Amino acid sequence: ILHPTLEGQNVWDVTDFSDSEHYIVREQIKTALNGGGYTDYAWHLPHSEKIGKKISYAAFSPDWEWIVIATAYELDFVNEATEILYTIVLVTVILVIFTGYAGTIYIKSATKPILDIAKGMKNVTQGRYHTIHPGKHNDETKILIDGYNTMIASLEKAKQKITIKNNRLTYLAYNDDLTQLPNRNGLKEYVNQRLDNGCRFGYLAQLDIMGLRLINLTIGYDQGDRVLGLFGKYLGQCKTKNFYPARTGSNEFSI
Repeated sequence: ILHPTLEGQNVWDVTDFSDSEHYIVREQIKTALNGGGYTDYAWHLPHSEKIGKKISYAAFSPDWEWIVIATAYELDFVNEATEILYTIVLVTVILVIFTGYAGTIYIKSATKPILDIAKGMKNVTQGRYHTIHPGKHNDETKILIDGYNTMIASLEKAKQKITIKNNRLTYLAYNDDLTQLPNRNGLKEYVNQRLDNGCRFGYLAQLDIMGLRLINLTIGYDQGDRVLGLFGKYLGQCKTKNFYPARTGSNEFSI
């Protein structure tokens, strides 16, 4: 009834452009009368001399006793399929990128505390003590971070104690705790420094507290220590660049 290029022609003997023995309409009618189905043939592409493959579907309508045939170029199917394929590929790529990004974020959030602890342990070996912010973790990670922070706090407290003790030992190595004056080592260090700075002239005076042993035996060592402390305090007040007092023995002072 209707064909864009065969209007008003007898199409009974129209053949396939690629096969002169293939009668298109006859096959379509045969297919329709056998229950309907698909056939294919070669035909001109729209507005072109090029040949393209067409796919037709033929069916018989018993109510009308008509055979209805619908055709379409395979290229149209390919284009549609290509668009669908491109859409699927694009969606897949987007999903892969999103999944990869989300996975990366999750992995980083899961491994960051471990990496922070590893970095913190390295800092500890270098004498630096830094705690880790617990963040929003509420699982075993938080327990791990809390344990690490507790360890850091303990190490820092121990380090402070050791530093105080070391400072105390260093002080006692060069100073007398009772009189707050330098001891024999302190005086020796001072003299060496003066010599290294070019000093070639000086005096050394030595003083003893007579009767200190008697004070210790009669009224007690506390009173003897008090005498030493008062004498040391007096000498300390007289200390200048060129007047350097030190306690160099039990009851001996050197200037």
